[in-house]
Amino acid sequence: MASTTPPTKKTTTAKYEVLKGEEKTVVAIVERRERDPDTGEKISKPFTYKADSRMWSIFLKNRASQGLKVNQILHLPKGAKNMQPDPDKGWSTIK
Repeated sequence: MASTTPPTKKTTTAKYEVLKGEEKTVVAIVERRERDPDTGEKISKPFTYKADSRMWSIFLKNRASQGLKVNQILHLPKGAKNMQPDPDKGWSTIK
């Protein structure tokens, strides 16, 4: 059960309060990093990604092929696969 929602003020802070019922849910800020080819200006917007541990593992295996980068992990429940956020590189441009 993966969901994507726009980031809120609450999820963009370093301290994330886990919502009731989401104790076993991975919560991360994810982005399909894109820049405008003419100006070089960033045009992508980060979003909040939520998934259970199983879907998180699948997401980690497939994120690069979908052009997605993990900017920050806000909550990682016990037993979920850990990873370092993706480096700030590999930005693509819209063609």
